[in-house]
Amino acid sequence: MEKFYVDDCPKELPVADWIKSKIKWREATNDVIASSPSAKYMDMVFEFTGDLDGLKKSVSDALSTYGFFGWRTSVGDEKNYGGYSITYNPNLQYDDQDIHQHTLGTKLNAPSDFYAGSSVNHTYLKNSYLDGMSFTEFTPAAKIGYMGKLLEDINSRITITRSRLGIVKGSEVSDENRYHIDSEVFELCRLNIPIIANECFAFQFQGRLPYVLEEGRAYTWQTELPHRVYCHKKTSLDRANMVIGLSPWLSYDKQERYWYANEFYGKKHPFDMIIDGDVTDKIKFLGAR
Repeated sequence: MEKFYVDDCPKELPVADWIKSKIKWREATNDVIASSPSAKYMDMVFEFTGDLDGLKKSVSDALSTYGFFGWRTSVGDEKNYGGYSITYNPNLQYDDQDIHQHTLGTKLNAPSDFYAGSSVNHTYLKNSYLDGMSFTEFTPAAKIGYMGKLLEDINSRITITRSRLGIVKGSEVSDENRYHIDSEVFELCRLNIPIIANECFAFQFQGRLPYVLEEGRAYTWQTELPHRVYCHKKTSLDRANMVIGLSPWLSYDKQERYWYANEFYGKKHPFDMIIDGDVTDKIKFLGAR
């Protein structure tokens, strides 16, 4: 088993890019895309069979204890989008950012710079917001109640990286063209669990009709396709969503600080991993779109 020690990664590169440059990553992803029927779908829907009430209470307790953190940009912290970080990076290069805000943007990027993870304003990328695989520690907020139990169980199976509790405020309509793209699902596959849902909020792929993310469900989608979440009608409620970032093919040894290709690398599509219960047994597959 080849070990990729994070201390050996040059500061110019995010850890993921460094590791992928050393293995046959693109060949592996192409092979799995060609062989997996799930690869053709944009998004998948699951029933959440865990303790939703316990999850709601955990999130409420975390917000009461640690507060709401706005999405950080070069023009300040946003008031209508934020939440708190589920994971953080002890070596984050921005030393003035609370650990509960580590996964909520960076002051080096303007709001428009997040579309494709623009790195233009960074001197180096290791331990930046764009270094998604370096967010491997759970925040105190993430350890509360049932939320903490669920996250620990998932992390014992598949390494959790850059994750957050995402909140869209209902006090202002945000129906604007703020689509963005994220990492490919083989690097960072996001499992989304709605905590507070409302018909005033929507998820949308660019060029497709929007839809509501429902409570009692879980979702995953092709995050490298342009997408957005937004409020299209004012409401007294705020939308809250757990955004759990999974590293499906690379696992992390926290004690020795190295990554390695796990048993799913080059063999199983991340969507199939979630369907088959490799990530958690607290969801049941309902369908794909």
